[in-house]
Amino acid sequence: MSSKHYVWVPMLIAALAAGCSAQGPEAVARAFYNHLEDGEIEAAIDLLSSQTVGQIPREKLRAGFREVALDIEKKGGIDELELVDQTVKGEIARLSMAVRYGNGSTENETVVLVREDGAWRIQPEK
Repeated sequence: MSSKHYVWVPMLIAALAAGCSAQGPEAVARAFYNHLEDGEIEAAIDLLSSQTVGQIPREKLRAGFREVALDIEKKGGIDELELVDQTVKGEIARLSMAVRYGNGSTENETVVLVREDGAWRIQPEK
């Protein structure tokens, strides 16, 4: 194998890894709910848009997400996240999701995401 191949192999591996790590709106929304269910507050905050993080003090976000995590726990955890509908227009995605909890209750949620620097981020509606 020539030395030229040694240069291309690492570049190919890096390109494939970058492509595999790209997540669409649904995957980001699911990760967000999973982080909240697991009490991973900082990881959930990391999925928010820069506009949201810039407008709401981080401690207020933490407190709010702690309450959401406790609420999820009181409902018996999340049994299922069902994507009901998804609309993507340019840099904005709107997902309708049914969140089914362990206690049998279901909540219909709308999740809005914006694409920032190629990555989808949660952008709560006002």
